[in-house]
Amino acid sequence: MKTQSLLLGLLSITALYAGDEIIIPKTEIAPLVKYEPSSLLGGYVGIAFSDSELNNQVTNESFTAKGLTLQAGYRYNPFLAIEARYSSSVFNVSYASGYIDKADNDDFSSTFSNMGIYLKPYLSFSQVEDLSLYALLGYGQVSVSNIINNDDIDRKETGFQWGLGLSYRIQENISVFADYVSLYNGDGFDYLGTNNLHKADMFNIGLNYNF
Repeated sequence: MKTQSLLLGLLSITALYAGDEIIIPKTEIAPLVKYEPSSLLGGYVGIAFSDSELNNQVTNESFTAKGLTLQAGYRYNPFLAIEARYSSSVFNVSYASGYIDKADNDDFSSTFSNMGIYLKPYLSFSQVEDLSLYALLGYGQVSVSNIINNDDIDRKETGFQWGLGLSYRIQENISVFADYVSLYNGDGFDYLGTNNLHKADMFNIGLNYNF
């Protein structure tokens, strides 16, 4: 029995030899990060449904709006693009006073808008085909009109804006995306509530077309 085991072992070792070289089976390990398909490089345009909010972090007074975002960009390489966006409310803004004794208004005559330009770094994963994680880093201006008694004055804040999102290619030149963008975070909003922290942000779900 021992002799048979020894012979089997020698045969196994001999089978691995080819001349003076030992043949070791190769196992390819997929890299964590991969390059995007070349079809996604170059220019692109997109449209998204947007949900925006400006909130007073102290009183909880808020303005919320649903609208559309239009965007256009150029992807220079698999890891970087530059993108411009314009967003505007489509329906009237909803107003919440933050106080029990003060009336809210679901049909507030106002406009919530934002425009910005961003660097857009990408990270893609080989484990999930066509899925990309991206960031938005740039400069923009967020504006809300008619905040106080329909005074027809736009309150605006400009500065650094950032965001995070996911993109998934569903066809050769078409991808869907979802992202969050921080539009503003600071004391006051223009000259509204100057002693209170205000935060403006936006969520988007949309579609991009590469050409």
